[in-house]
Amino acid sequence: MIDIRKDIVDLIKKTTRMNCYFMTPPKDAEFPCVVYNEVVNSDYAFVLGNEYANIAYNFTVYSTDPTDIFAIVDMIDRALRDVGFNKDYTSPDMYSDGYYSKTLRFKAIINHKGEIYNN
Repeated sequence: MIDIRKDIVDLIKKTTRMNCYFMTPPKDAEFPCVVYNEVVNSDYAFVLGNEYANIAYNFTVYSTDPTDIFAIVDMIDRALRDVGFNKDYTSPDMYSDGYYSKTLRFKAIINHKGEIYNN
């Protein structure tokens, strides 16, 4: 299994300058924030001694202000596209329990060195 979660989370934190939580924001989370989870990490190919994986991550932006959502989504979109990920899904705008949210899914093919290939 190829794992680049730390690199991706560091990129999102650096880009957005906000907290990035795994799976769900904690009860004491500061908003706005980003939540991530890996949704795909499957073998793609093994060629000439190199392992490749198909990887996809969901990033959900939560905020009490809907205008924050769009600016943060744009930052995440640019940062991940710049390193080679493709956006695979964008959720409808959501509102629940006093928070606005929007989820994006990004995918890429990656080798064991962490090099990302456009797919």
